[in-house]
Amino acid sequence: MNNTINRFPLRNAFFTGVLLVFIPLWAMSQDRSALDSLYDELDVLFEEADLPIGLLEKADSLMRLMDIQYHSLGMRAGYMSNVLTAGRDLGIDQHGFNTGLSYFHPSGMFADFSGYWNSEYNPTYYLTNIGLGYWHNFSNYWTLSIGHDFMLYDKEIEFLFDKAARASVFYQRKNWEAGLDYRYLYGREKANRLVGIFNGRISWKNVGFIDRVSIIPGATVQWGNSDVIYYRQSETPLQDLYKVLQEGSYPPLSDREFLRLSYFIYQGYDLRAYQFLREKGFTNNDIQNIYDDYESNLITTDNSYGIMNFALNTAISISEKNWNLFINYTYNFPQALPGETYEYPKNDYVSISLMYTILWPAK
Repeated sequence: MNNTINRFPLRNAFFTGVLLVFIPLWAMSQDRSALDSLYDELDVLFEEADLPIGLLEKADSLMRLMDIQYHSLGMRAGYMSNVLTAGRDLGIDQHGFNTGLSYFHPSGMFADFSGYWNSEYNPTYYLTNIGLGYWHNFSNYWTLSIGHDFMLYDKEIEFLFDKAARASVFYQRKNWEAGLDYRYLYGREKANRLVGIFNGRISWKNVGFIDRVSIIPGATVQWGNSDVIYYRQSETPLQDLYKVLQEGSYPPLSDREFLRLSYFIYQGYDLRAYQFLREKGFTNNDIQNIYDDYESNLITTDNSYGIMNFALNTAISISEKNWNLFINYTYNFPQALPGETYEYPKNDYVSISLMYTILWPAK
């Protein structure tokens, strides 16, 4: 079976109930305050992810670790109840899974290796993603991240984009953050994505046996471009039809007959046009070719820019020692681009993620 991906990679999938992680066999002491600082920042990492390495998409949020000077290694797996692109439901009942390994260096460099499964693809494992990048803070509140992703698709999968350059800037306070994330997607085609993000956060420490519980409401707006295919209203319908008839090997029509045929087609009297052409010696194949050629001249493709999606989300983050469980609900309001006549339905999804993190001090 041949699968086609005609948009940039399917939205991140985080965690199955069966966790695909490993626990180190060697012991190490953890700085408790360092781990607390890490989980403060991990809360925001899972909020919005259109790129396959969603964990690293906001790698700048780990900026606070620069002051702590710790290495960080994260192992994760995830589940997503519905696979979307730019908040748009593909009309297919599909869900996704992923696993990954992420490393952050105190210098600001980071690397990620991720694998992706989709229930509707054959094979179900369809994508391996490798990401490299760098993050830096300019003050106690501003952080910047740049990076590049390489998508390695299964040979049975057709795709338009297999590389992405990205940059993010965030302003972060104790109980909220706002930022912009830009991506340039390229490969066989090119596209742009710009996401504006605003998240709030309310946290409680030492809730029963749990170290930290956070509630994270948020909103995003996504701007970008995509090819839009639509029918145009011809300004010269008679010339278009005449050109089609002249370029094909069809029985000749007089001027009067041509005008009569034009009237039938222009008014939408397809049955009368068909009967008329059959009377004039046109075969069924001739008639079908005339219609196909005439309508193909009315199909226009434009690369349109505009707002693609608004989204509201609410998440809960639960942290205990080195573990972090993240459950998120998102409701999308997808928007048609200029020139699109299709009205995209609103949709929602649930994602569940779990991560095990190891920290060790830089020497």
